[in-house]
Amino acid sequence: MYREIIEYLEQLIEKNKMIIKYRMPSENQLAAKFDVSRITAKNAINNLVDAGKLFRRQGKGTFIVNPNFDSKYNNRLDNRASIGLMLPNFNSAFITNIIKGISAFLDKVGIPLLIFHSNNNQDTESFLLAHARNIDVIGLIVLSVDGHLYNKGLLRLALSNFPMVFLDKIISGVEVISVTSNHYQSSFNAYNYLSDRGHRYIGFVRDSGHNINLLEQRYKGYEQAMIEKKISLRHELVLTIENNGDITKQIGEFLTGSKYMTSVIVSCNSTNMPRLFEAVKQYNIKVPEDISIIVYDDEWTKYKSFLPFVPHYIDQRPASLGHTAAQTVVDLISNRPPTFKTNNVNCKFVEGNSVKKLL
Repeated sequence: MYREIIEYLEQLIEKNKMIIKYRMPSENQLAAKFDVSRITAKNAINNLVDAGKLFRRQGKGTFIVNPNFDSKYNNRLDNRASIGLMLPNFNSAFITNIIKGISAFLDKVGIPLLIFHSNNNQDTESFLLAHARNIDVIGLIVLSVDGHLYNKGLLRLALSNFPMVFLDKIISGVEVISVTSNHYQSSFNAYNYLSDRGHRYIGFVRDSGHNINLLEQRYKGYEQAMIEKKISLRHELVLTIENNGDITKQIGEFLTGSKYMTSVIVSCNSTNMPRLFEAVKQYNIKVPEDISIIVYDDEWTKYKSFLPFVPHYIDQRPASLGHTAAQTVVDLISNRPPTFKTNNVNCKFVEGNSVKKLL
């Protein structure tokens, strides 16, 4: 009878192994079904637990170890568990690749992902946050609405030790867990890349009011590289885009207005990126002959069919950001606190043909 119970359980495992956290019959149910003692049923279950095919959860029951899911997480998460992802929009390849990175990890672990879209509105974000808490979301990954102020509800929840990871955000003076690109190092390295190719007066384009803390990190990296090269900062080398004006004109006049600037690092969002390419066309700027350009991310690829150049770009590795954030929130749920408050994921530099050597 002991062998019959094991064979029966193995058949259940084979039939249901792709079901997340499939619950097996209890010792008492098996004892009644096969008319054996509870000890015999328990020993049969233990045999398959020892073989790594089943796992027990105190007070919950016995479940199948899914071979397609990371085994260290199989026995830690409730079968009803889901993780929420709060997004401001779906407007960029950066966000799409973040979703891919998160999904890749959660698929491996076997946890459903629920996506909440706030449409860049903090009131909607607050509503969705309350809704997420009411539908058994046990952890959150948050790419919050841009701006100087952060959603107080999100901060309160994070500070209450709810499993939450902020994505690509730095919140000054608040102890929250975040996973972000290494923005400081990325612009520092980009400046030195240009400098090593003979560029002395290197410009910088940044947005205004867009994720201000991260903008400051990028700008500080640029500024520090300039200081180390003993280059004096000139006001005509920095453009802060005013979103209520003609952005194409602002960029065009900036790129053509300095007799010193030979290259520029463009740190603007996906919405303003097309304005850069429009300015290059409208002002008849030849890249890299007239000016060398480095941009952030591969948002330019959607325009590559009509671009006369292939930009050098800083890849923030959004899929890695998403993967790291997902692993971190699952660790928090599993009572394994991370060893960091902010995990800086290093960026990757990808060469195109938009930088000219001056040496």
